[in-house]
Amino acid sequence: MNESPGHHKRGTLVDKDGQEVKKTTRGWIYTCSELDFLRTVPYHYNAWSNSVLERYIFHPLYHAFDALDGKQSYRTQNSEIEECYDHGCDSITSVLQTIVLLTALNMTSRATEQLSLVMILLQIAFFMKHYEASVTHTVVFLDIDVTEVQCIVATLLLLTGMYGQGFWSETAEWAPGLNVYRASLPVGIAVAGFSASILHSMLVVFCGYKTRLEQVGIAIPRRPYSYKPLVQAAITTCCAIFAHVFGAAKLDVTLFVLAYGLAFAKISIKLNVLSKARADVPCMDTALVLTMSLTLCYVLALGRASRTTATCFIACIVVVSVVDILVFSVLATWDFEEARGIKAFKICHGGKYIKPPCDGFYINSSNLDDMRQQWLELKEREPDLLHALYCQ
Repeated sequence: MNESPGHHKRGTLVDKDGQEVKKTTRGWIYTCSELDFLRTVPYHYNAWSNSVLERYIFHPLYHAFDALDGKQSYRTQNSEIEECYDHGCDSITSVLQTIVLLTALNMTSRATEQLSLVMILLQIAFFMKHYEASVTHTVVFLDIDVTEVQCIVATLLLLTGMYGQGFWSETAEWAPGLNVYRASLPVGIAVAGFSASILHSMLVVFCGYKTRLEQVGIAIPRRPYSYKPLVQAAITTCCAIFAHVFGAAKLDVTLFVLAYGLAFAKISIKLNVLSKARADVPCMDTALVLTMSLTLCYVLALGRASRTTATCFIACIVVVSVVDILVFSVLATWDFEEARGIKAFKICHGGKYIKPPCDGFYINSSNLDDMRQQWLELKEREPDLLHALYCQ
């Protein structure tokens, strides 16, 4: 991964208002609510999302790393490692949470169109938020964000544990003469929220809409946007839609969500990492090769081969996708360690790391005025430095 001059001095605007404490507490509450729900769900509904691995390893491990990366980056004063690991965990776990949530809503055996729509919109929204960050150098989410969504999901899981999956399959009258499934309400809210997030990112990137920090006077110079990441996301989206048309979700909805969700996750993670290093995104990526191979397998297998053969092919590609993400994460970690001169998971940096003068502006509601003043002073004192850091 190529690094640009000044890479070790650049930071990203992130919110640091007690995030580590809230993240840890929220993670454990969320995990406990999931375990309580999964304990009540019969295995025949969805063998993947009720497996022992997902119950007792995947989700607790995710939340452990999610809490760990924030504390480690706080100790090493490295916002970039925190952001990449935190958002990398979120991009992967969002795939698992899609399966778990829609299993709770009893939608994996029906309404696969809604499930596919939720998964695709979620991953596009996640990708567009990081594409926006690569252009504006800011990570500023909307009012209803990851924290609020996880609390909503935890509430839905608890309701399912209390009333059973049949609660969501029942119809209710939401308006005079309008009877729909109860599950349609949270799914509709999710679709509306993801669509709003995608629209907001497009307005910021392509229409010059100001971010909240730009509106208060902290205007990081924007980077010219590249079309390569957009092409990769478009190819992945088209492949997912094409496979869905051929009945991929009906063959095995869990494998469908895992396969294309992991492809989106790899693209988002790589975009996040390369934007930090000011490296260009390559035209081709292993995730795209796997995605196109997966779509071809779906078309051929669903047309000629048996369901068992198709499932085996798809499962193999999912395993390769997981390995691909892990390999890239390890290589990216080594590059960060070399660039910043620290160990990503060392408990204490031992005083070897000296915080540079421009390592990021950490914004919260209590220090916004101070940060604005520091930004104006730095802009006046070292305009060439800011231009070199952000306009390459």
